[in-house]
Amino acid sequence: MYYKNAFLYFIKIFCAIVAFMVVMIYVSDPYMIFHKKLWNRNQVYGDFRVQNYGLIKFMDFDNLIFGSSMMENTSAMDANEKIGGKWMNLSFGAQRPFERLTTINWALKNHKIKNVITVIDDHWFELGRIEGNFNPNLYLDEFSAKWKTYFQTNALSCIFFGKHCHMLKTNVFDRPCAWIDKPFYSRRFGGFENWIAAESTDTQIQDAFRMLLENDTHCDINDEKYKLVINQELVPLFQNQDTVFHLIISPYSGLYWAYDFKNFDCRMRPYKYLIEQTRGYKNVVVYWLYDEDYVFDITKYKDLTHHTDAMNSMELDAVKNRSHVINVQNYDAKIQKFKTRVSKINLDEYVRRIRDYYDAKK
Repeated sequence: MYYKNAFLYFIKIFCAIVAFMVVMIYVSDPYMIFHKKLWNRNQVYGDFRVQNYGLIKFMDFDNLIFGSSMMENTSAMDANEKIGGKWMNLSFGAQRPFERLTTINWALKNHKIKNVITVIDDHWFELGRIEGNFNPNLYLDEFSAKWKTYFQTNALSCIFFGKHCHMLKTNVFDRPCAWIDKPFYSRRFGGFENWIAAESTDTQIQDAFRMLLENDTHCDINDEKYKLVINQELVPLFQNQDTVFHLIISPYSGLYWAYDFKNFDCRMRPYKYLIEQTRGYKNVVVYWLYDEDYVFDITKYKDLTHHTDAMNSMELDAVKNRSHVINVQNYDAKIQKFKTRVSKINLDEYVRRIRDYYDAKK
């Protein structure tokens, strides 16, 4: 009898603890999975791979900016003024095509989205690859996935002990994940000498210098892979005929394309295929900002790929004016023009400066 009562007592305590945790999770709900925030409404969880579920479900917007780190600095308020409507920027770094497909589909399910602006990066990852805390089942609105999101160490630590919360203080979703003003990144803008000054503590600059010095690349573009990514993780979005999709091909620096110039044509194959696949969709526009002198001005870049927010504003201008459009009719001419300009970049000068820097460190 003693053991039976002890066991029942244990069960009651266990159920009480679980019930307490469930109530606390539901009431606190930092990810806004179950309801709008009840307090600290100017704070959202910093990992937008998780937080975007609730933001999309409960926030009011009819136009969406959704891309990688290349679009984190795009201003939704700038889009409001230039294009009209109620925009939100829910971009996050290192975004994968599968994450884009899943998240935008969730947005389309919850809102009448007029326009989606997204970026097409020069990275063709494995089909269906998922990064970090992204849980596709959450965006399918599965009940178990909602609770699974909270029954993790960091989430429980945040709710019950106020640790590992990584909250952002914002109630304006202009560009909540913007990095442009953070000193660690902003110090690199202004010229190649600033890259050199940051090299000792910055892995991105170290990687850029390695790429420029080695210059022994080969084209590893897998035709089957990028075609699957485009056809299965991008094109299905275009079936939503009431939404206009603005695809901006990431305007990396001319130097990025110059270091591997011998493989230029090979690296352009996915873009050509993408443009061919969008030809039959009246609700899809592709933009090519490489016509601008901006991309040949290294002072505007903090590394080989990431530019200032002035380019993000130019991208919004392109969407507004339907300028810088690239399609099957003008593709060859635009690519050839860009290729010619890239071929004139003096790569040896950058290599010399890097070697001089490393020699001086010895």
